[in-house]
Amino acid sequence: MPTYVYGVTNAANVVRSRSGIDGGEPRVLSGEELHALVGSVPDDTVEANRENLLAHSDVVQDAVEAGPVVPMRFGMVFADDDAVRSELMVRRRSELAAVLDRIRDAVELTVKAYYDQDAVLSEIVAGNPTIRRLQASTRALAGDAGYYERIRLGELVAKAVGSQRERDAAALVDRLRSGALDVEVTAEVPERMVTKAAFLVPRNAVDKFRDRVDELAAEQAGRMSVTLVGPLPPYSFVALTRAEGAAV
Repeated sequence: MPTYVYGVTNAANVVRSRSGIDGGEPRVLSGEELHALVGSVPDDTVEANRENLLAHSDVVQDAVEAGPVVPMRFGMVFADDDAVRSELMVRRRSELAAVLDRIRDAVELTVKAYYDQDAVLSEIVAGNPTIRRLQASTRALAGDAGYYERIRLGELVAKAVGSQRERDAAALVDRLRSGALDVEVTAEVPERMVTKAAFLVPRNAVDKFRDRVDELAAEQAGRMSVTLVGPLPPYSFVALTRAEGAAV
C-alpha cells in the first residue's frame, strides 16, 4: 500500500496517540539516523477534506511533544515504505538533519494582531489635521456636491491606516523578536489585521514569550487585539520541496 508521511524526526519515541489519515494508525518507520512518522493509505492521493486535514495536523502536533519534527505538508504520499526510506530518509538525510538541528528544542508560536477599526480611525482623524478638516467639510456638503471630497477623504484615510499598520506591525514584531530564534512575517494580511508573524521559540522560553505577548495585549487593549497560537510544529521554518516540484 502507499505510505503517507506526516513528518521526519530523530526521536524514536514519537507520540502516536491519535488516528491518522482516513482513520489509519500512525507508525514509526525507523532508519539509521532518522525516523519517519507514517501511515498506510489506500491510494496515492489523499482527499483534502476536513477530517484528513485535522488528522494530519493532530498527528504532527502530538509528535512535536516528543521532540523536533520536520513536518511534511499535507498530501505527501510515497509508493511504499521502501520509497520513503530511499527517497526521503537516505537521499535527503543531510538536508533533513540540518533542518532538525536548526529547529532542535524549538516550536513555532504565531502572533496575530487585529485593529479595533473605530478606535484606530478615531486616532487617525485626531492626529491628522488634513483629514480632520476634510471630514468636517464633506459633512457640510449634501449629495453629489461632496462626491469628490469624499473620495479624497477615503483615499487619505486608507493611506494613513496603511502607514499606521506598517508602523504598528514593525513595532510589535521588534518587541517580540529578541525572544525568538527566527521570525517569519506574513507578507499580505486581511484589511483588519495588523500583522501575522510566526516565531521560532526555544521550548524552555515559551512561557516567557507568552507573558510578553500578554503584556502587549494589555497595552493595546481597546486599540487592537493581540493573540497567540501555539506551540505548533515549525511549518513556517521548514522549506523543503520534492524533486518533482511538489511541496513538502
